[in-house]
Amino acid sequence: MIRASRSLFPTLILAAALMLCTPGCSRRQQPVQPPAIALGQTECTQCGMTINDERFAAAEIVSAADGEETACTFDDIGCLLEYDHRHADQHVLARYVKDFATRQWLAAQDAAFVRSAQIHSPMGYGLLAAANQTEAEKVRSEQGVGGTIDAFTKLASASPTEQRRAGEAATVGSAAQ
Repeated sequence: MIRASRSLFPTLILAAALMLCTPGCSRRQQPVQPPAIALGQTECTQCGMTINDERFAAAEIVSAADGEETACTFDDIGCLLEYDHRHADQHVLARYVKDFATRQWLAAQDAAFVRSAQIHSPMGYGLLAAANQTEAEKVRSEQGVGGTIDAFTKLASASPTEQRRAGEAATVGSAAQ
């Protein structure tokens, strides 16, 4: 029995050391949270305008090569898309958009987006976010706007110029129906 205990001793020491090191070795202890936005004070990272209407606000958390995290805030969902287009090499940890109706942060990849030239967003991209397809249809109806409902992946794959054209085309197409 004594021999078994002594042969396990180095293994137990190693296991204890690994358990103590693991929390310190991990950079992220908690999930990335969206930043606070002070309306009328926080500036858009893309265009420099002050964020005044949180219904259209967006944000992302990016990580630099040294692991430093930076919050980027946007006054319009389109500004986030344009910023990402211009900074395609950045490492994005999380993207958030404000729900148009509730003004709560949503993970951008989970949201549904109404795209229409009839939506008067701060920078004219004509985008608003909702929690899901059903809520997007409800907001579109309540706001009396046409347009399309898209997922974030579809929006992110188009250039900002294509975003504006697509919103205008979707509105014209909806009006013709």
